[in-house]
Amino acid sequence: MNLLEQHKLDEMVESFGSELVLELLDRLLAMDITTIRQTVEQDDLASAELMLHRLNSDSGWLGAARLHQQAEQLEQQAAEGHSDGVRAGLDGLEELFAQTLPLLSQARGRLA
Repeated sequence: MNLLEQHKLDEMVESFGSELVLELLDRLLAMDITTIRQTVEQDDLASAELMLHRLNSDSGWLGAARLHQQAEQLEQQAAEGHSDGVRAGLDGLEELFAQTLPLLSQARGRLA
């Protein structure tokens, strides 16, 4: 599974237009895993779940399949109240996010 599946991104542009895709890219690029980590450390799993849901959804729409999969798992952990499970997965999510960001930035540059 690739970090970014270009065909999914292309399908989004074709279906919804570049303006919406740019908006989703900007929102995803502005995300901060540190903020998610802080909410988990404060035992605010409801807020963490919302942020993970946004990351899950946006990454899925944009074709960042591995990021989508990881965020989906952590969102489920948060929804079930498993703060230890979320904490355990955040390092991997952060690493995957850092690997995926440059590809998303490049995709944004091609659309702008």
